[in-house]
Amino acid sequence: MAQQIDPAPAAPRAGRSKTLILIVVLALALGAGAAAGAWFLWGRTGPGEAEPDPAASAHGGAHAAASTVFFTLEPSFVVNFELPSPVRFLQVTVELELGSAADEEAVKKHQPVIRNNLLLLFSAQDYEGLRTREDKERLREAVLQEVRSILKERAGRDGVVQVYFTHFVMQ
Repeated sequence: MAQQIDPAPAAPRAGRSKTLILIVVLALALGAGAAAGAWFLWGRTGPGEAEPDPAASAHGGAHAAASTVFFTLEPSFVVNFELPSPVRFLQVTVELELGSAADEEAVKKHQPVIRNNLLLLFSAQDYEGLRTREDKERLREAVLQEVRSILKERAGRDGVVQVYFTHFVMQ
């Protein structure tokens, strides 16, 4: 009977070890690049820390910004224009920047009055009066004054910091 001889285990090829070394070196280089990029973007602070803003701290703005509340008047306002206009409808979403949570409660409490007055204000507009950016800014300022007036009269508060149109469509 013939005896079977097991072949000797093959020596690892030199190509595999070179590939493995190349992969390790590339991984280390990518890791070092990522670390350098993170350090560059975040500077000396960590990802969750913010560098102090000298302008905000000079005016006490850091505390004020922390208490700012945004409130969206929902649903969006939709009004129609008079028939001779090439545009028939205006749809506007209004967001209020408020100074505190107490101001937000006042807006919620008086929201029906605010919505009524803004609806009347928007429906009094015409297409020609809203074509340019300046026209829209003028309308935004009118909305700000209207909301401030309502809150001052009804709630004794003047906490509306700013008004933003986050959706403005004429069609």
